[in-house]
Amino acid sequence: MYDQISEEVNSFSVDGRFLRRVSRAGGGPGELRNSFVGAHLLWREPSELWIATMGHIMVFGSIGQFLREFAAPNSSGGLYSAWPVRATDSLGHVYALGQEAQSRGWPPINIRHERIERYALDDDGELLARGKLSIGRIESRGTAAGGGVFTMEELPMRPTVLWAPDPSGDVWVARSDSYRIHRLTFRGDTVATVELARSQERLEGAERDSIAATVEKVYSIEELPKTKPVMSDLYADADGWLWVRRREGASATDAWDVFDDCMRFVGWAIVPLRLARRPLVPLGSAGLLAVARDALDIDYIVHLRLARPDGRPISTGPCDA
Repeated sequence: MYDQISEEVNSFSVDGRFLRRVSRAGGGPGELRNSFVGAHLLWREPSELWIATMGHIMVFGSIGQFLREFAAPNSSGGLYSAWPVRATDSLGHVYALGQEAQSRGWPPINIRHERIERYALDDDGELLARGKLSIGRIESRGTAAGGGVFTMEELPMRPTVLWAPDPSGDVWVARSDSYRIHRLTFRGDTVATVELARSQERLEGAERDSIAATVEKVYSIEELPKTKPVMSDLYADADGWLWVRRREGASATDAWDVFDDCMRFVGWAIVPLRLARRPLVPLGSAGLLAVARDALDIDYIVHLRLARPDGRPISTGPCDA
């Protein structure tokens, strides 16, 4: 677990007992560099913890021993952010969100081009690019905040591109406003599609007016989408199960659609907590590991078990059944 206040990465047991400090801020081997901007943690099977900070990656073993370090690829397109490593697959690849930004005009309009980047380690431990997949562009507009400073605003409720690597080395990609999830190769070929008949909720009335008022300096009400997103996040776990986080607005619960490794709809699951978007680790039929926040704004890690309403565990048959 990364503690941004103390700039440390610590290890805990499954019952919450402190085990050891893995790394702390510093400039020596195994120490966090430039961690004031944050850090991303990734578990790479079978036994590696990756810690990515701004421009730097370190790898530790399963008991916290420092193994190696190397420079992070130039993926983020920004100067002050940790390398955006996101996930891994069963083949040992790691995945990051790459970005390139362009700005024009005054007040500024920023265009951010996003892509999925896949990397592999060679025999010498060097990180090599193994594919890029463009997933679209995001526009933000500047509004004066005083003193010559501008804040950037994205269009509320706009469709976004969601993605999650599949254990096989492909990647699941979807637009948040349409319940069609495509499994793509890094050549851009579609090899599978998952669909559900989820109706789009219209963005109208007082809610539309209220949202428009928050960005009226840079966007007109006519530019707002006519409908709301139907999903807000996407995960694929190590067993090949697909988890789709439904958009639940201001609800204090999380709702998920779950598909098994045969792409069959298992059902929808309600979590009686509001979970952070990340980090979150799906565990197939075993459930989820996630971060929740209580009424006192204290974060804690929860293990949520996936079960049927009567308490029976989830099980599915072979794909050809």
